[in-house]
Amino acid sequence: MGPHFIMPEFSAQVAAELDEFCRTILERAQIVGNCLDVLLLAQRLGMEVVIDQDGPHRARCLRLYQGSQARWVLLLHRDVRPERLQWAAAHELGEALAAEAAARLGWDIDDIQPAGREWLANEIAKRFLLPFPQFVVDGNEVGWDLIRLKERYPNVSHEVIARRMLDAPPPVIITIIDNGTLYWRRSNGPLVSPPMTPGEKACWTATHHGGQSARHEDPRESIACWAIHETGWRREIMRTEVFWIDW
Repeated sequence: MGPHFIMPEFSAQVAAELDEFCRTILERAQIVGNCLDVLLLAQRLGMEVVIDQDGPHRARCLRLYQGSQARWVLLLHRDVRPERLQWAAAHELGEALAAEAAARLGWDIDDIQPAGREWLANEIAKRFLLPFPQFVVDGNEVGWDLIRLKERYPNVSHEVIARRMLDAPPPVIITIIDNGTLYWRRSNGPLVSPPMTPGEKACWTATHHGGQSARHEDPRESIACWAIHETGWRREIMRTEVFWIDW
């Protein structure tokens, strides 16, 4: 049974199984605490890591055979952003481990469509980069402040950190806006993400135009919006903790 058969009531169980699976992989590689370098993780799992400056792909994981012996080679294109390189490596590592993870979940990897394998690889990747329960501990310690979490996970992008917040309590909505246009908005609550509230719009507007983080509090919601601005690109990431949704 593949991921396209997952019912909502089973999603928490699947997430917990994947958390445990990734924890055992990190233990196998003798990595304690946060995995700050996925390339080191790959090497400790017996993979050969090769920087391919001229390759067309950011990352590829190949299984090479010599007679009956097989070995994994992780090909990486050196990226100017360490976050992109780490995510690409984590995703390819997830692809290589997808069959093992699927077996743990009671699935046959051959029955999973390519989109399902991509989903599974992404789920594994984010768990290597932001492992539970440490990520939840860190999030609570810094009040789920995105900038302070980025300081603790320097090789993980702001977006990946923000999306991972949806896997932890309490009920929140994560919104990403690029150059004034809504790019992505999701909730971990039982409801479809509602339209932005007046408080969210005000908080985002202040951040977008002021270039500084902004906050808004009222009895229904607690909002934090962060400016991830670069030359020629203005991204804002907003976390809304909603008090009217039962967890």
